[in-house]
Amino acid sequence: MRVAAWFVLGLILIDRWLKNLALSHQELPLSSSFGFKLYENSGLIGSLPNPAPNLILLAIALIIVVLIWLAAAAWRQNQTSQFLCLLLIIAGAASNLTDRLLHGSVIDYLQFFTTGYLNLADLMISSGVLGLVYVKQNTISSGGRH
Repeated sequence: MRVAAWFVLGLILIDRWLKNLALSHQELPLSSSFGFKLYENSGLIGSLPNPAPNLILLAIALIIVVLIWLAAAAWRQNQTSQFLCLLLIIAGAASNLTDRLLHGSVIDYLQFFTTGYLNLADLMISSGVLGLVYVKQNTISSGGRH
C-alpha cells in the first residue's frame, strides 16, 4: 500500500507542476482538438455556476475528511484497491481545493475541443470513483470477498 501512496504523491506533484506551468501562461496546442492552455474554472463540475463558493469550500473539506477516515479504515483492513481509489479521490480533491483557496478557482490546463477543460486532479478523482465502483461491484459479485 505504500507503493500506492507514493504513486499518488507523484501524481499530485505532476498536477501541481502542470498547474504552475499553466499559470505562467504556457500554451501548447497539440492538435486541433487537444491542447495545454490555462482555464480558471470558478464554477463547479463542468463549469456549472457556483452560487455559494464558501459553502462549497466547506463541503469539499468535509468530504475530504470523511474520505480520509474511509481510507484509513481500508488501510487497517488491508484493502489495497479500495485504499488506492480513495487516495486518488482525496488527492485530486485536495489539489483542486488548494487551487480554490489560493486562486479562487480551479486551475484547469488540458483543453479538449474548444470548451472542455480539465486537469490531472480531475482525472484522479474520476479514476478513483470508477475504481471504487469496480471494486465494490466485484466485492458484491464475489460474495463479500476482497
